[in-house]
Order: sequence, then C-alpha cells, then structure tokens
Amino acid sequence: MTYLITGATGNVGKYVLEKLTDKEVFAGISSEASVSKLPESTQYRIIRFGEPSTYKSALKNIDCIFLMRPPHISNIKRDIVPFLEAAKAQKIKHIVFLSLAGAEKNIFVPHHKVEAAIKALSIPYTFIRPTFFMQNLSTTHLEEIRNKNEIIVPAGKGKTNFIDVRDIAAAAAEIIGKSEHYNKGYTITGQKSYTYFEIASIMSDVLKMNISYNNPSMIRFYRLMRKKGYQRKFIFVMIGIYATTKFGLADINTDELQGLINREPISFREFLKDYQEIFKND
Repeated sequence: MTYLITGATGNVGKYVLEKLTDKEVFAGISSEASVSKLPESTQYRIIRFGEPSTYKSALKNIDCIFLMRPPHISNIKRDIVPFLEAAKAQKIKHIVFLSLAGAEKNIFVPHHKVEAAIKALSIPYTFIRPTFFMQNLSTTHLEEIRNKNEIIVPAGKGKTNFIDVRDIAAAAAEIIGKSEHYNKGYTITGQKSYTYFEIASIMSDVLKMNISYNNPSMIRFYRLMRKKGYQRKFIFVMIGIYATTKFGLADINTDELQGLINREPISFREFLKDYQEIFKND
C-alpha cells in the first residue's frame, strides 16, 4: 500500500504523516516552498486543489488518500470533485476524509458536499467526523488570546466538545487502508464538552493568564476575521460551525475514538500543558 497525505504540513496532516512513517507514504504539499516544513527525507507530491494539472502526478501509484479539505476552499464542485474523479480514474482503493461532526446532516457545510461526492463516485471511503479542534485555539485564535487575553468566537453559552488533533491523526492512521473500515463514518470526540466560559477559566488556570470569553456577536467576529485577512466564504463557514455550538448542537460525546485508538482521548488540560509555550506573549 502507498499513501498520499494531503495537507501534510497542516494541523492534522503533519501528525498523520508522523504516524505512518513505517509505510510507503507521500506528503501532499502545495509547492516546493513547503518541503522545508517536512521531516527530513520525506517523499512528497505537489497537489493544488483547483489545479487539475497537478492531480495525475500526485496520484501516480497511490493506493490510499488521507483527504483534508483546504480551509479556504468552499466551491467543492469546482475545486475538489475533479480531484476525486482523478482518484477514481487511478483506481484509488481507499479515501479517508477528514470531515466534521454532524456533516452528514448539515447540508450547509462544505464537508457535507465532499462526503456526497465521494459516495457518488463509489470510492471506498471512511469519514472521520471530529468535534472542535483544541489546536484551533493555538492557531486560528492565537492572536487574540496572546495579545488581548480574550477568546473571540460567536458560540454563546453552548457547550463544545474539544478533541486534540493528535488523537484525530492516531485514528486516521488506524483506519487508512484497512477494509474493515471501508464505507463507514466515525464521529470522534474528546473527553468532554465545555462552554467557552469554562474553556477560558481552564486556560487561565493552566497557563497562569487572565483569559476571558466575552461572548462576541457574529458581526464583531466577522469584522475581526476580515481584519485578519480571512476570506468572506471561510468566515461564513466558521460562523455556521459556531452557530451549531450556540444552539446546543456541538455538545457531542461518543466512545468511537477509544474504540479506534484503544486509549482515552487527550484531555484539554494535557493539551494546554503541551502547548503552553505557544500561548505566551514574550
């Protein structure tokens, strides 16, 4: 079996790559400039979604794909479906798609459209549907946490289940290429759900910082993200995801992760201790 890991330098992909070092694995990256971000001697393929000219060479002699939708891509029919069609033509044996908890029912998120496209092409698949990434706090929302001691997400008082991306990668590594997981979907979660008020309190305790959650409006969140340079479509997807939290739909807990990786999920406090240096504004 040979494996292509898309988004190989991203939050999840880099850990999937790490878990599969004993396999014939290729890192999918968007340009030669990203080679320096890969572990030394890693094999790689250039893959740019929306550029079909990169697909054939990226997929050559590949059996299994870990597919991560680039966050900026929302036009699935134009930018993802042609890649899936190319994968079908290359007789790919298995696609593990990093989806989203509830995507099978939520027609408004791009993940739903990707799932539907994979099914329509009859490629053996597994959909991993995780809850909210802990690492989003140490990446997307890091600036306001470090500089303003504030969490700014329009999630209201709803609870969110948080999962560490290292656990998602561990699950993906257990699933990919194994026929017993073909044509299944797994909703994987962390240990428990929290409100963002509770998240701010735990972060303040572990990181020894006075972090607050001020329950911003969606308008304030939109303006902040635009100021940070994010595209409108991407922001609207984020608002849609946080709206599910606000209305109580993100409080999800399953034991499917434990069944896949045979251990307890990484706790939120453990995540904070492992990443504490990132949050410090020296």
